[in-house]
Amino acid sequence: MVELDKSNLIQQENYQRSSYYIKIELDRIDVKSVTATIKDSKNNTILNYSHNEYDLEHLKSKREFKDLTEPRKRKIEGLLKEANPKKKISLLTTSEQHLKIGEYKFIDNAELIYKATVEMLYNLRNALFHGEIVPNKDTNKVYEAAYRLMRQLVMEL
Repeated sequence: MVELDKSNLIQQENYQRSSYYIKIELDRIDVKSVTATIKDSKNNTILNYSHNEYDLEHLKSKREFKDLTEPRKRKIEGLLKEANPKKKISLLTTSEQHLKIGEYKFIDNAELIYKATVEMLYNLRNALFHGEIVPNKDTNKVYEAAYRLMRQLVMEL
């Protein structure tokens, strides 16, 4: 599941005589822009990166990034990961405190599990509605199970 976290959209840090600055701007829930800057101790710009989506591979493909030292690469990647507003959360756990559903051990957070289930059902609906999935015998099994799950959730309300 992906959780939206807006708390770290700006990262600013000094590290090994260089200043690092990350800023991610959102348009509601979608990334509108990503800015990453590194300046040395003399205020010379070493990296000036901007893009219209969060994409580490895009950054890594840039010449400016490739020319950075390994410590600077690791630092800027770490700050970007910290600023990433869409963080993946695993609902599975090995913790003693868990919710057992079938053979799986889920985190003990019914609200988060419910949210992930609704999100998954919504994504399935969108895939079918937008023609990304062609209905056939195999996909119908998935949609039948999704229908039963959604029906049970609605009946509980």
